[in-house]
Amino acid sequence: MFLVSQAPAAGPGAREQAKTSFKAGQKALAAEKYGEAIASFEKAHQLSPHPAMLLNIARVYEAVDDLKNAIRFFKLYRKANPKAKGVSQTIAKLR
Repeated sequence: MFLVSQAPAAGPGAREQAKTSFKAGQKALAAEKYGEAIASFEKAHQLSPHPAMLLNIARVYEAVDDLKNAIRFFKLYRKANPKAKGVSQTIAKLR
């Protein structure tokens, strides 16, 4: 299980590291290395928190049928981005 911590706003160096981790996550996802993708997306989120990263993590968990964690991250995303559309329906569908 991967954990997400809410860090304070990141500085410029952390944002660059977050971008690097995000790109690594995208590359791992394209290669279907889902564990690496989740780890990279979580690292990016820790370095520079952004609701979209929670959504990426949720979608990867959904792709590997880890519905418990997918729901958990969709809920975190909904909490961080209450105006997001369709998240409640996605959570209901996964249950």
